[in-house]
Amino acid sequence: MGKMSDRRKNHRQKYLSDLAETDPQKFDAEWNKRLSSWSKEAYRRAGKLTDKNGKPVPSVFAMEMEVMSQLETYGPAARSLVVSTQECVTDFCCRAVAQRIDSRLYRPGNSKNNERLMKERAQQT
Repeated sequence: MGKMSDRRKNHRQKYLSDLAETDPQKFDAEWNKRLSSWSKEAYRRAGKLTDKNGKPVPSVFAMEMEVMSQLETYGPAARSLVVSTQECVTDFCCRAVAQRIDSRLYRPGNSKNNERLMKERAQQT
């Protein structure tokens, strides 16, 4: 990333950290905006292996780790959103990949099975 991009990222991180401490409702609204944006990014990334210059594109599931690491940097006030954010991000990543491959792979009927698997994975860690 360039210098200005790093500055914007740092400023956004500081703004959201302060917001999580001072105004949790506004932080929730801002965080939901970002989740919506990441959802669109997941659909854009799904099915792409390289960009137009031939460079590899990060996996759609790499985005999940990015989102979770960002949320952890916002301090203890944002920790209440960790579980719901992880479920949401995993859901739209899976949906995006399934839509590119075969939409039958990830149906809303599969969500109970997916929740069970996520709980088992959480208990293992």
